[in-house]
Amino acid sequence: MLFRSDLNLTISGTGTISLNKTPITGTTSCASTCTRAFDDGTVVTLTPSVADATTWRFGAFSGACSGATCQVTMSEDRDVTATFVRLRTITVDDISGGYVTSGAADALGDAINCGDVPAETTENCTFHPDTTAEVVLTAHYDGTTSRFAGWTDTYCAAHKSGTLDKVCT
Repeated sequence: MLFRSDLNLTISGTGTISLNKTPITGTTSCASTCTRAFDDGTVVTLTPSVADATTWRFGAFSGACSGATCQVTMSEDRDVTATFVRLRTITVDDISGGYVTSGAADALGDAINCGDVPAETTENCTFHPDTTAEVVLTAHYDGTTSRFAGWTDTYCAAHKSGTLDKVCT
């Protein structure tokens, strides 16, 4: 007699989880829980993906497996949650005679490092940190041919570090 067990999958955030290469897509959640039955002894590999890596990234699995990867051998009902993390966009532009750095890398492995000293350049740089990450933007200038006049946006001027989700010029 062949026994079957349920894999109960909850998707938090926006992303897709493939079960043995068959995608299950979630928006805010996967209708609370997506359930798929598997024969006992079946090894199920859960693979996360996102459609737009500038707005979402995969966070982690929890439940029957944890961390960045998930593989379960079905022998009883299993519960797994896949959490996707929302990213935000920060853009720095109108840099002339200096440069701006963010220090830490964003979810795509990039950091803001725009502008050029001492050349008079105007560049746009975009950064995609997690919505929960603190971002510290630092303006650099040489002090002789350029100076930092401040952020021109009132929001950015009031929030020199922290959870910016705005264009700071």
